[in-house]
Amino acid sequence: MERKFIIFRLQNNFYSLELKIAREIILAKNIKQLPSMPDFFAGVIHLRGFLLPLIDIKKVLQIPGEDKDKRKVIIIAFQKKIFGMLVDDIEDILTIDDENIIPAPALLTSMDKNFLKGGFKMEDKIIFILDLEYLFSKYLKKQIKELV
Repeated sequence: MERKFIIFRLQNNFYSLELKIAREIILAKNIKQLPSMPDFFAGVIHLRGFLLPLIDIKKVLQIPGEDKDKRKVIIIAFQKKIFGMLVDDIEDILTIDDENIIPAPALLTSMDKNFLKGGFKMEDKIIFILDLEYLFSKYLKKQIKELV
């Protein structure tokens, strides 16, 4: 079965999400910080009459460095929630056959393997597939509960 992925860059590595959960891509500008929030919460932006919360995925994945001038926001609809995810840049949209996806345990990475569903090759690069189910249902929910 073929699936479409949006490929984005965080520092020197490439990651992806299934395109079906991405609603649009916008420039990251006019981000308003809110006090007393976890460091992975970048703030909110005003988008068509709504305040959209932003997750800084680099902070979640513990990826150092910032490129604030050129960052993009992938607006995501996931589990009946809409939020933005800050990324360094958008690289491409690809259609990948399931047979070309490498399972996460086979990937060599220092980050928590639970954040990854797997990966695939694009030219000479490995593209990691983020597991939003784990990221938002388990990890971020736990982080937010610790605040309260």
